[in-house]
Amino acid sequence: MDFPKHSILQAFCVMLLAWMLVRCQNPVKPEEEEEEEAMKEADNATLTTTECPLECSCTADGTVDCAGVDLTEFPEELPDKIRRLSLQNNKIKKITVEHISHLHHLETLNLQNNWLTTEGLEAEGFEMLEQLAYLYLANNKVSQQPSFLMSRYITMHNDMFVSLSSKCLAYLL
Repeated sequence: MDFPKHSILQAFCVMLLAWMLVRCQNPVKPEEEEEEEAMKEADNATLTTTECPLECSCTADGTVDCAGVDLTEFPEELPDKIRRLSLQNNKIKKITVEHISHLHHLETLNLQNNWLTTEGLEAEGFEMLEQLAYLYLANNKVSQQPSFLMSRYITMHNDMFVSLSSKCLAYLL
C-alpha cells in the first residue's frame, strides 16, 4: 500500500507538535493547584453571611430566609446570587422592578401570607427572573391573575384569583 509522501509528512508534523506541547509545558506545583481550586470554590460559592440582610438567615447554597420577621417592605440590597428567597408571613405590600430585577439566579420565591395586591406586583421585575420556577402567592390580596404568570410557566400553589384573563383560558383549551 503506497501512501502519498505529503500524508506521511503531515502525520509526522502533527506527532512532533503534540510531543513538543507535552514536553514543553511547565509542571503545575501543588501550591498552585490548591490556589486554583480555592479560587474556583470562591467563584462557585453562592452566598456569604456578610451579604445576608440583618433580619434574615442565609445558607451557602443560596437560600435566604426572611420568613415571619414582620417586614413591611422587600429587603434591601439582597445579593445577586440568591436561588431561594422566603418572605412568607410578613406584611409586604409591594414588589418593584428595583427589588428583584438583579436576582437572576432566583428559582423559588415564597411570598405567602403577605399584604400583596395585584397592583403591588410589578410585572417587569418578575419577567426578568428567567430562572424562577416556583412562585408562592397564597393568602395575599391578589384579586386577578398577574400578567407575568401566563407569559411563563410558573407553578402556582393554593392561589385563587377572582378573575382570569383570556390568555389563561387559552392555556386550558
